[in-house]
Amino acid sequence: MNNNLLQDVTNILQQQKAISITTLEIAELTDIADFMLVCNGTSTAHVRGISRKIARELKIPGEPKIHMEGEEASEWVLLDLGDIIVNVMTKEMRELYQLEDLWTK
Repeated sequence: MNNNLLQDVTNILQQQKAISITTLEIAELTDIADFMLVCNGTSTAHVRGISRKIARELKIPGEPKIHMEGEEASEWVLLDLGDIIVNVMTKEMRELYQLEDLWTK
């Protein structure tokens, strides 16, 4: 796991004023990733902007394209960065799905 990548993602989230950034270490729970970040934006436009900034800033030449889902509606955008999964959500979606509770039980 590249700790620099985790720090880079966290920095982008902070710069973009993401709300309530939570980092979950999930390596012992699943093989899909080592970390999951969950945060929310103030609106769908904010969620979309945060997600696009991550995809744009972390695009690495020669590496597979960052997989992003949910950008169209932008109520919940998931970015798969390999060892890190980032969930950028509206406040309503975050409260509804409560990902932190699902991944910490």
